[in-house]
Amino acid sequence: MLLQVKSYSGQLSFLTWVQPVLTHQEFDFPSLSPPSQLRHKAKLTQAVGTIPLSQEMVKKGTVCSMAGWGQTSIKTNAQPSPTLQEVELTVMGKNMCLSQPYLHYVSSRMLCVGKPQERKWPFLGDSGGPLVCDGKAQGIVSHGSSDGSTPSVFTRLSKYVCWIEKTLHKRKP
Repeated sequence: MLLQVKSYSGQLSFLTWVQPVLTHQEFDFPSLSPPSQLRHKAKLTQAVGTIPLSQEMVKKGTVCSMAGWGQTSIKTNAQPSPTLQEVELTVMGKNMCLSQPYLHYVSSRMLCVGKPQERKWPFLGDSGGPLVCDGKAQGIVSHGSSDGSTPSVFTRLSKYVCWIEKTLHKRKP
């Protein structure tokens, strides 16, 4: 699989191959595609950088940003966005997702994000995108409703920072 990254202006910033990746032992979502990783280290440039992971849980009410190339319309034939889109979303309390129709919501591993009344949410093609709060990666887009009527669910990165660091350390050449 090939990964292509474009800047806000639409200029090609990055092109590389990706391959299957190790998954956390708690990952159990047979309906999802397996995650992928870069086959080689990315070359860091002015347009391609890293972001720190947060070991602390993000607080309810924090306004974060999420970026992705997902669809921007609920029309049936909608295409992914040709340019990277960014949206500000508010972290909600766990009860918002516990009271919504999410059968697999686990607050220790997931974040409930987005106010339905604001009509902004990640959409098809945004899965795997980052949730950035105060300059740190706090979440990864997981799933949500197709019409924004409920908050979206993100993987809570603070739960997995130790595992991520341990796995990266083991894989260093």
